[in-house]
Amino acid sequence: MPKIKELPSEDCPREKALLKGINSLTLSELFAVILGSGTKNKNVIEVSQELINSFNTKNDLLNANLYDLTKIKGIGSVNSLKVLASLEIAKRFQKLFNKTFKLKNYDSKLVFDTYFYDFYNLLSEQLLIILLNRSGEIIHEHNYISLNEETLLIDFRILLNLLNKNVSKVILIHNHLNNEIYPSNADIEFTYLFEKELNKRQIKLLDHLIISKEKYFSFYDHKCLNLN
Repeated sequence: MPKIKELPSEDCPREKALLKGINSLTLSELFAVILGSGTKNKNVIEVSQELINSFNTKNDLLNANLYDLTKIKGIGSVNSLKVLASLEIAKRFQKLFNKTFKLKNYDSKLVFDTYFYDFYNLLSEQLLIILLNRSGEIIHEHNYISLNEETLLIDFRILLNLLNKNVSKVILIHNHLNNEIYPSNADIEFTYLFEKELNKRQIKLLDHLIISKEKYFSFYDHKCLNLN
């Protein structure tokens, strides 16, 4: 492939974006705009395509890390950070658009789609607690790396004491590493213990999602929670 400066101006990513709009660019052209330049032997579009081809799926690419990117020839640490920054912006904007989870017309798939990427490449099980107000708006998120039941409950009580006046509902999300989404006996026991703790404070446990790479289990969808 010729160098970028040898291409007709309408085929150069930056010029094409200025002429036809940013949404006219292909994925490799979008990355080319971010990277800015290629290598001695490959133009920036070729490097961008190699970047895309280095990952099995778009989800893998979206959850790339610095080590993954710097292994690709032509993408050093500076450009890797540019790519990671753009991917992180995309993930954060997705959360902004999906920021309300109401009991009426509640959709567990929306929750899964919003937080899926936070768990995608984790090497350990983690728990995310999402606190909602009466309107279903997120007022706080807290991530726990340790899943020790006793420690979680102590920390959670402290958290609720700080925010209790505003908290109306809670969503729990945690991941399984073995691609098994169905809850274990320990998962079920923990969920009901958590629900009991919330009920003491007149707070509803709206859902507990167990997620893997491509699917999830919802306690809400399986009618396992007391939401009356």
